[in-house]
Amino acid sequence: MVCILMLPDWIPPEKFVMTPEVITLFENKREIFVKIVDYFSKLETKPLFITMDSLKMIEDKNLRDLINPIISAHNSKFVQKSLSNQKRKNCTIGIIQMNFENENKFPFKLKDEKEITKKIEKILNYLKPYNIDILCFPELSTSKKIIDEIFLKQDKRIPIIIGGSFYDGNFNSCPIIIDYLGRNEIVIQEKINLSKWEDSCFPQKAMCKGRTINIISTDFGNLSVLLCLDGLVESNNLLQFCSDNAIDLDLIFIISKTKEVSEFHNKMHELATRNRKYCIFVNSATGGHSGLYTPLERDFHDENLNAYQYPYCTDDKSKCIILKPTEERIMILNLEVREKAEYHPTKIVNQYSNIKLVLDKKWEAG
Repeated sequence: MVCILMLPDWIPPEKFVMTPEVITLFENKREIFVKIVDYFSKLETKPLFITMDSLKMIEDKNLRDLINPIISAHNSKFVQKSLSNQKRKNCTIGIIQMNFENENKFPFKLKDEKEITKKIEKILNYLKPYNIDILCFPELSTSKKIIDEIFLKQDKRIPIIIGGSFYDGNFNSCPIIIDYLGRNEIVIQEKINLSKWEDSCFPQKAMCKGRTINIISTDFGNLSVLLCLDGLVESNNLLQFCSDNAIDLDLIFIISKTKEVSEFHNKMHELATRNRKYCIFVNSATGGHSGLYTPLERDFHDENLNAYQYPYCTDDKSKCIILKPTEERIMILNLEVREKAEYHPTKIVNQYSNIKLVLDKKWEAG
């Protein structure tokens, strides 16, 4: 789905550039927002942007008393969940870029749940020899039935499956299925920020906004999953919260179903290079461009990538490899999570052929 952030009509864009985080925080608090704009307008040295950090520098006590509860409530959206206090050196991640169609009506169920169920079953069978630690599917690519009957009944368990998403009630919900260290549970990550399409296409049955973002500490690194527009709006807030609370966030997964990918890639480049995080974008095959951004310069990866002779963008040094749109592909990445600040090239363990090969009867029989 197309993710477009629309500015409220009453925001005066000629005065300042506001970050999406600030707009989202005050979109339903017009009077306070106007006071904030007036405050910065009267400063001798005016900022070019109003950011979350800008709000912390407001000296007016009355205004601070108004915005502090809002910021505190905003910060409370981040929920820490600890499964392990010790990271392994490496983590093997599988990402799935696949074709699927959704109904053109709320709640946008899979058009052919049986077909997608068979495809996912064969993907899981195909991956059995490869010791995947974390497997991730795109937004809106699954269903509650697929979660219950496929992911929860694997004969060879994958420790963590980010099970795409589906609408549970009116919430766009991503189940993060955890099955290791004796833990067997599902953490639900709900989408918080609605695209304009979600918010207005079906006003009588609009999507409900989630309220929290999970930060999960695992053997394979500390990770968070953001659904589509949340990747653009919430990622900086997430990193600020992690910085304030001394959390070393390693992996940011952004799952989506969109053809508008440029904003996501710009954001992931920023997150990877400025904040030294691994950023994994998992999109439907229709929009494509699923891939990995790393904290390391792209030149460090060339030796590994050249062996695959696969085209990747040459104008972005943090972009490791990006899959073409329309192609169904499985990508497996072996990432150094514990010491990523040092020189440890990301290695592409394997980049599998078109998923159609997995479904080919001749190949399957062999």
